Amino acid sequence: MEPLSIGDLRHSLIFEQLSTRSPDAEGFSNDSYTTIDTVQGSINPLSERELNLGRTVGSTTTHKVTIRYFAALATSPRGTIRIRYGSRIFTINQIINVEERNYRHDLSVTEAHRT
Repeated sequence: MEPLSIGDLRHSLIFEQLSTRSPDAEGFSNDSYTTIDTVQGSINPLSERELNLGRTVGSTTTHKVTIRYFAALATSPRGTIRIRYGSRIFTINQIINVEERNYRHDLSVTEAHRT
């Protein structure tokens, strides 16, 4: 396993958890999120080759995020945590506990929208 360098984790990522979900007047979901923590990590766009390969199997992943192990990801229900980076919001598609050693998480994410 390659070690995580502090220089590699240069982005401040805000992890938010779904706190309330209610329909609005048109029937669309009106979700409210609460900040659970800010962690240092790296966020990198996938290459064109990786994007094309993912599309062939139906993946919507656009970026890879690497952070130190974050226990909240393992204990929260799937689909209730998202990442905010500046004005950008990312939904988490896949969480990988690298080598099952509780040392590092690699996340496959999709950029949802900018606020």
